Amino acid sequence: MKNLLQLLKLAQLMDQKGKFAKSDKIYKIVKADIDDTNDMNDSDPLGIGDIVPTPKPKKLEDFLNPEVQFEDFDPIKEHLKQKGFNVSVKDTDMLSEIYEFSNDIADHLRSDMALSLVVQLEKLALDGKLPMQYLDVDLNDAELTINYFIEASTKYPNAMHEDLKKRGYTPTSIAQLISNQEDMPGLLEDWLKANIDDIAEAASEFLNVEIPPYELMQRANEVNLNIHNISGSLDKIFAEIYFENKAN
Repeated sequence: MKNLLQLLKLAQLMDQKGKFAKSDKIYKIVKADIDDTNDMNDSDPLGIGDIVPTPKPKKLEDFLNPEVQFEDFDPIKEHLKQKGFNVSVKDTDMLSEIYEFSNDIADHLRSDMALSLVVQLEKLALDGKLPMQYLDVDLNDAELTINYFIEASTKYPNAMHEDLKKRGYTPTSIAQLISNQEDMPGLLEDWLKANIDDIAEAASEFLNVEIPPYELMQRANEVNLNIHNISGSLDKIFAEIYFENKAN
């Protein structure tokens, strides 16, 4: 519910700025999430019941608690240490908030990608290039499918992923469907360029420091931000900015 409220606030902000296309997309994401919650019995939209369903991966915030262990932040601590910052146990709460903030941005990307994939699959179904089941694709299934294509993983089969693979779809063709890119890294680069102003604005408010969009893009390149570890790269960027500002 917390993420849905944040998305609604973001949609209202987009409305106020006249960015109605973006706000409309966010409202669709929220509606799809609510519809999915109210329709838990529709667990096999493609009619492939013999494939074991996959639970939605837990978000990092699901693992965080008021007694979060300082050791949980070893990767980000190591990054900050390499940058010359001293990190103490007192910084745990802020590191936790940075983790959650980075996850929210990564979630927005995944939802955005999933919505784009749903729209394209529906078009293909209407054109007779895919079965009519693809006219009613669940947003969470689309998100899982993208994850599996990104990771090339079959450890936990997903019905739509398996079906699209059998029909010859690959990570490249999925990326082309979503944004006419040749690969998943190009897809991430497109999304960053389209959203960098909003991300910089949100991060500036969150960290209480002005972050120009061009600087954020530069930092993303420096940490080699990639589609396999979006939140894990973003939290390093935001933690670094926080500690820079804290030192001043």
